[in-house]
Amino acid sequence: MAETVNISSMAEIISKEITTHFGWSIYGPRNENFSCVEQSHNRKTHPADVVFAYAEPYEDKITHILCDLKSYSKNSIKPLELKKAIENLNESLTCARKSIDWNKNYVHTSDPINIKGMLFIFNNDNQYDSDFFELFKKATEKIVIDKGNVISVIGPKKICYLANICSNIERLRGKKDLPDEEFCGFFYPEQPIRNIYHDPARLPLTIEQIGGSFHIYRYSEPKETNTIGGLDVYMEDKENEFENFQHLFDYLRKYNCLQSVNKVRIFIPFSKETTRNNFQKALKIYEQTVDENFAKKLNPLINYEHINRVVPHFFSKEIGLRNE
Repeated sequence: MAETVNISSMAEIISKEITTHFGWSIYGPRNENFSCVEQSHNRKTHPADVVFAYAEPYEDKITHILCDLKSYSKNSIKPLELKKAIENLNESLTCARKSIDWNKNYVHTSDPINIKGMLFIFNNDNQYDSDFFELFKKATEKIVIDKGNVISVIGPKKICYLANICSNIERLRGKKDLPDEEFCGFFYPEQPIRNIYHDPARLPLTIEQIGGSFHIYRYSEPKETNTIGGLDVYMEDKENEFENFQHLFDYLRKYNCLQSVNKVRIFIPFSKETTRNNFQKALKIYEQTVDENFAKKLNPLINYEHINRVVPHFFSKEIGLRNE
């Protein structure tokens, strides 16, 4: 039983380490149950491993994320287990949206709120190498989610990717290549029909944005917080690497990033031997599609920087000794 508790704690530890850098805060008690308010659920309570909250970039709302944190070995990451976990979280989310008990413990704001769910699946033996998306599709073929519920599932590889973003942020900040966190946040473009409601220099990485293929971390100079000093772009390991670079360049230009910043660094935690060559090729071809003066600016402005991959790993006995 004690070992099981320590293994379960691994997901809690890594989730806290990751979300600290993403602008999320913990609201209310951790590892507590709240009252079930749906008779059809046939239970008295639902679990709340942890509830995170952040301000929505494009809404005047605070989003609350009800999390189910799972720490599974390779052999436990199966469609049936995933299906059960999603169904249980769906029920918990339905009750959280109606429960006075949940609202009293976890809503610490007078602002309008959203409540969403996140199933966080950490692979505690670092052995899972299957296609998680295929497993997810199989697990959710016949699943029914209650109306109004929004659930995101974060799998093992995505967790490792997010941990690498956080590790690199800490590395850069330690080298003084990144300002203190009060001058940093994630980039969201101004859009014609969507206004940014909060300080653009301190925006969080939303649960929806986590599902994207690249993530842009912006930073400002301490004396010029209204001006973007630079952008750090993190890209996932995807197929069609060359085309993804071209898509990124188009995105940066569309939202005037290349015209308004001093530096763009691109980091790919799961890079390949071909990554740098594909970057250079994509940039060279992209330069040929823009006017000559703008093309001259691109090469010194955008750089690909290799980073060493980090693999989160914990030991059950070591975790058990932490509180002694």
